[in-house]
Amino acid sequence: QHEAPEHYTSRVIDYLHGYFDALLVHADPSLCRLQDYFSAADAIRIPLHYTGIVASRVSPTTAGNRSEHMVVDDYVVLSTGGGPDRGGLAMRTLDAWSELDQKMAGRQPHLLVFSGVGGLAPALATRLETMSRVAEMGFARDFPNWLAGASLSISCAGYNTCANLLATRTPALLAPDLTMSDQLERARLLHRAGIAVQVPETAGAKQLAQLILDNLGRGKVEHSIDIDGAATSARYIEQLASGLPGQ
Repeated sequence: QHEAPEHYTSRVIDYLHGYFDALLVHADPSLCRLQDYFSAADAIRIPLHYTGIVASRVSPTTAGNRSEHMVVDDYVVLSTGGGPDRGGLAMRTLDAWSELDQKMAGRQPHLLVFSGVGGLAPALATRLETMSRVAEMGFARDFPNWLAGASLSISCAGYNTCANLLATRTPALLAPDLTMSDQLERARLLHRAGIAVQVPETAGAKQLAQLILDNLGRGKVEHSIDIDGAATSARYIEQLASGLPGQ
């Protein structure tokens, strides 16, 4: 049922004031602010605190701390996310990889394809088997470590993936899943900040191959985005519960 915007904002404000002691926003205000997405943010009277992005801390991947099965030195990571490949990112990337094979005469890095717990669709798995320098990695619990060692990441723009990219500072191409309302805006924000490159939704295999080629040599991404959101949230909640002054 459609709800008028003014009714929605009024209901949210009343709910916050009636049931909550504070509002924690898992964002860095230098990247985005609540006011950008909620027009009545200035009417919120309870304390509002930006925690920073909630991201896992990842140690730089070196020969000494890689998993034993990390035997490839130069590789690109393709992650399809936890759901089905609705945007066709995996198949588009494989098409682009074939284009790269022609451009680089087989000298391109390896492509490691990571999927959710459900694995890849049968058609994708079959396609992978026919390609050289491409490997299916399935679901990996140590995925952030793989990401830290990659020369480039290709993915959608889910929160966890983008948080991992901020933590590992891996250069990235983001092709948001347009069926997920948050991903397009997240990709836009990171593209605007120079942290990642947003792939145009109309990009075909040749354009995607060129974007991969253009970004392989970028090196680690420099940024000052706060990614300590988990620890900051815990400290703030402890202060709130104990009655101590906030930060």
